[in-house]
Amino acid sequence: MQQRVFLEQLELADSLGLPVIIHLRDAYQLMLELLKQNKRKLKNGAILHCYSGSAEMMREFAKLDLYFSYGGAITFKNAAEKPRVVAETPIERLLIETDCPYMTPEPHRGRLNYPKYVDLVARKVALYTNRTFEEIADTTSRNTRELFSKMKQKG
Repeated sequence: MQQRVFLEQLELADSLGLPVIIHLRDAYQLMLELLKQNKRKLKNGAILHCYSGSAEMMREFAKLDLYFSYGGAITFKNAAEKPRVVAETPIERLLIETDCPYMTPEPHRGRLNYPKYVDLVARKVALYTNRTFEEIADTTSRNTRELFSKMKQKG
């Protein structure tokens, strides 16, 4: 039933000219297959929200021109694989978020999350990608505008 409803949501987003935001956990291969089979419904863009998969899966999803959004979880001390995944994400497909009120970034982990903490995520992305904070802020802002401008043009 979950797959059927997901495919209906892809259809709805496509018919409305909207990007798709996907919350994906523990079903990476299945989601990859579903998206490959329905690639035509992704022409308005798609985001893997709070991406937490492997670098290998990220590369496969990147072939579908998806965006990858990273949140506070990439700042956690136990996020051993995150630096590599973030570093290998195509810069033109990189987004940042806070996922408020959850996944509060370090050093505030364990407390309520706020949008103002997005700078902590951006600083970690800058560190992992060997770029400046300003470059990441500019790039992720540009990527966000590009993705959501498609929606604006149709509405």
